[in-house]
Amino acid sequence: MVHYEALIDEKWRAIVRYDSRHGFAHRDVIRPSGDQDKYPPFEDLGVAMTYGEQDIEDRWEWYRKRYEDRRGDKVETPVGAYAPYSRLMNKETRESSGEPPPSPVSLGVLAV
Repeated sequence: MVHYEALIDEKWRAIVRYDSRHGFAHRDVIRPSGDQDKYPPFEDLGVAMTYGEQDIEDRWEWYRKRYEDRRGDKVETPVGAYAPYSRLMNKETRESSGEPPPSPVSLGVLAV
């Protein structure tokens, strides 16, 4: 599973995830109400996870804004916020690149 959570109102909230929970690889976009929009299945779990990781890294701000707009309560993205690191960017890589520490977003990757 690959998922994106955001710290909104001092609580971690699930925003989007790629998983194979119902027997097929797909994307769930979670609404503030807890309802989920399911998007078409992927033919291959590996492709879904790779695509999901890249999708979240590229579009996390859009997913967050969409979630907040659906709440009817727009919350500004903090100045200096940036895309979450993939599981391949460890602390040493980040420090040597001069990147700032992670912002209050979470990209999770769970191999099952």
